[in-house]
Amino acid sequence: MKLAPFIALKLIAITLMVVTPLYLCIAEKPATEGTIDFEDEPTKKTPYESGQSEAIELFNSLLNEVQSGTATKHSAGPRVIRHLAGTYLYCSSKRGTCPAILDAILAVDISNASIAGSPSCPILEEFWSSYKKWEFDKREGYLRGVTASSAADSFTKNELPRYQKCQPTVARALTQEKSVRKADAVKALANGEFLLKQFKLKVPNVFAALGIDEGKNSTKPEDKKLKSNP
Repeated sequence: MKLAPFIALKLIAITLMVVTPLYLCIAEKPATEGTIDFEDEPTKKTPYESGQSEAIELFNSLLNEVQSGTATKHSAGPRVIRHLAGTYLYCSSKRGTCPAILDAILAVDISNASIAGSPSCPILEEFWSSYKKWEFDKREGYLRGVTASSAADSFTKNELPRYQKCQPTVARALTQEKSVRKADAVKALANGEFLLKQFKLKVPNVFAALGIDEGKNSTKPEDKKLKSNP
């Protein structure tokens, strides 16, 4: 009988050794046990939205660099070229002319040429090459026939050649004073960025508005008539 208290104490100690860790594990479990938190996944951009964002960023980033005197070389990938070409076509069809897009692209080429020390305009050349490859020039001709204007005709005859044959244009720009080049670049890039942002707000998709299937690399002018401005 004298062993009874000792045995009882031993049983209590063993019980505490087993129960206490279990209790602590339970206590350490988060209060949200039984619930699952789902983080909001970022919305995936469409190819059109990606091209649009990259085009805006191209003009915006170089604009900031030019203003601060820290310009670096910039390039334009296929999505950017595609978006700029579609926007130019849409803008030209609505306004008759759209030099703001061309001036902004030219400003990028001039900036790159200034850094490289030699006149070239690969971005604008790629723009025109793609514009023709996708047959946007034919569609523009069709639309110009519908919305012909003396201003558009004058622009095509007198102004457009310096954008299409851009290397001499870049060469002339490089002979200007740096302050003049900077002022011209700031104006062109700011206008180009503003125009792209305006279309982003007002036109959900310029290709859809033009009746162009984004899945195709080219489109014939007679496929679809130009849709009305949203």
